Amino acid sequence: MVEISGEGSSLMNVVRRIYEKPRSFAAREWLFQIHLYAGLAAAVYAVVVGLTGSLLVFAPEIRDWQVKDLLTVAGSGPHIPAEKVVESVIAAYPNATVTGLGLPYSAQSTFRASIQSDGKRGSVFVNPFTGAIVGKRGPELNQDFLAWLDDLHINLLSGPTGRIVNGAGGLALLLLCLTGMVVWWPGQKYWMRAVSIRWSASWKRVNYDLHSTVGFFTLLFTLMFSASGAYFVWPKQTKALVSIVSTVRPTETAAIPLHPGAQPLPLSRLLDTASRAVPGSWLEYVSIPNEPRRALRVALMSGGIRDYPSVSNVDVDPITGEIVKLQLATRRRAGESFLVWLNALHFGNFGLVMKCLWVLMGIVPALLAITGFLMWWNRVLARKLARMRREPRLGHSTGQLHDAA
Repeated sequence: MVEISGEGSSLMNVVRRIYEKPRSFAAREWLFQIHLYAGLAAAVYAVVVGLTGSLLVFAPEIRDWQVKDLLTVAGSGPHIPAEKVVESVIAAYPNATVTGLGLPYSAQSTFRASIQSDGKRGSVFVNPFTGAIVGKRGPELNQDFLAWLDDLHINLLSGPTGRIVNGAGGLALLLLCLTGMVVWWPGQKYWMRAVSIRWSASWKRVNYDLHSTVGFFTLLFTLMFSASGAYFVWPKQTKALVSIVSTVRPTETAAIPLHPGAQPLPLSRLLDTASRAVPGSWLEYVSIPNEPRRALRVALMSGGIRDYPSVSNVDVDPITGEIVKLQLATRRRAGESFLVWLNALHFGNFGLVMKCLWVLMGIVPALLAITGFLMWWNRVLARKLARMRREPRLGHSTGQLHDAA
């Protein structure tokens, strides 16, 4: 017969009490207070970021629709070399710098050159058969409603300070998720009540059930959104934290030695070199360095359009054609894969059905903020207001008695 020591027996009793009667622990009440006031502090943030996130789920498709007449052209035959595309763009916009080139993803797709001039960015669309400029889209796309919405979602319309506040809000949501898991657990006998909504009950009970049930079933989504939001604000710190468990290698473009007086190889040759390094993938984008000590980076995808977790990066020395850094999607370490998927999951680029689900998930933080606020109003503020209304009446009655005496 196995004998349980006193300490082991005490631990088992604590676990049993948490499992059966969680409300009997004082720590649960502390966590409830943290959950309550952290929720109140982050309520407006949750509503703004959640709803703007939902509206931005289809932003890439909306952007493509805005330039739909520039994305494809009629024609057939071989595509011109990539270096000819760059030459065509430079000839058309001599004061601009070409910083990158999006490669065609189909036979009739145009090249999409990224340019920068006077601190402003734009895109130039080039016919893949003739090299003719199809059209240009520039700063006007950075000043429309979608750009304003994006700035509100990322920077809270307040620049770098707003982005830091956004990251702090993400951490607050993370805290709400962790404390909410503890506060939600009602005990073994009543857990079914915590995952159902009694629509026939009073509106206060329905509100409570909505908060509890929706919070439970969307917990993983909210955890992901909050963690990825903090990651976008503090990428270096997040990578350092993840590296404690699994090393995350640097992702910056590789440095190369100087080659004074040497001319770069044709861009098409460099792309061929990168393509051979990742067989079975298609060329998606090439970043063209403006610093002599930086390599040229080629991004290749093995999946469909915007399948970013399938991206492999190849850094090539533009002078020698030598591959100086290779980051294969199939050879990521666990921590690197975690960060790549954390990034991808935030945007939900996994087809129409998943995007629609992400729109709904973006509404969840707002729903939880509103139902949580109503619970606080009913339980705390409404009672305080009622007491305040009663106390003057009581004082007035007491004064009358004294006057009568």
